[in-house]
Amino acid sequence: MVAEEDGRIVGFMLCLLEPNVPVYRERKIGVISDVYVKEERRRKGLAKKMFDFAAKWFEKNKVRTVRLNVAADNLEARAAWRMLGFEPFMIDTRLDLAGYPKKTAVRRPVRVVHSRRKKTIWRR
Repeated sequence: MVAEEDGRIVGFMLCLLEPNVPVYRERKIGVISDVYVKEERRRKGLAKKMFDFAAKWFEKNKVRTVRLNVAADNLEARAAWRMLGFEPFMIDTRLDLAGYPKKTAVRRPVRVVHSRRKKTIWRR
């Protein structure tokens, strides 16, 4: 979908229906794959309006769960999605193999007392 103001496109949201992983009850899920709002239109409710429209489309297609990915360092987008009710579900991690293996500092265990329980933590 696209968002227009005065005949100009100021944002878009790409929504998909995908089969879910077979271990889950829900057979299909909604996916928001790409979203963009022009910088001068951010923080004015445009993403919410587009998501409201998308949510109706997902419901019409019998989807109960919507998934999206957002970059960990994109704090503005993470806050916007959190305000719409999205919660963290999975954590994706990555490794750039160009610098692998890295020489790491030797770690030695240190005993600490925390909340009346002893546990081992590692210090570099």
